[in-house]
Amino acid sequence: MHAHLDDDAERLVYSDMLTEAGSLQGEFIMLQLLDKKTRAQIRRISELTKAYGDKWLGPLHPKLVKRGRAFSRGFLSKCELKSMSKKELEKALALPELRTVSSLNLSGSKLSDLQWLAGLTELEELEILIAPVTDLGPLSVLTKLRSLDLRGTQVDDLSPLSVAA
Repeated sequence: MHAHLDDDAERLVYSDMLTEAGSLQGEFIMLQLLDKKTRAQIRRISELTKAYGDKWLGPLHPKLVKRGRAFSRGFLSKCELKSMSKKELEKALALPELRTVSSLNLSGSKLSDLQWLAGLTELEELEILIAPVTDLGPLSVLTKLRSLDLRGTQVDDLSPLSVAA
């Protein structure tokens, strides 16, 4: 599923597998993939998120700020990582649970080497505040990135980023 993140058909197959195995995450994925949702379905999504969302985040859960977290199409899509050491942050950024994230806030983290973000190909929005950054080059592989917030961040070299007119 992580190989083809844009493919909802694969997400539905995964949902069916989970449902057959007795996991409520299968129901959650299926409900989130519905184009039109009834009030009851929206309520059920909320119930499942509250009851099982932390569990579905696996080892990523303790590394996330609780507020501002969101699921979309059955998987984590928006989050903020807690303040942590560089080594802990590099480990967190390598977790597969982050591969589906399109909006990531690293405001509390000390990330100076952006190469650790290269695997997060779904990123559309990235916020890095109050951290020195030496090279923005690794962000060039994030083709979906459309918003980059570097307020308060010292950037040594902006040249790797090209700005489209």
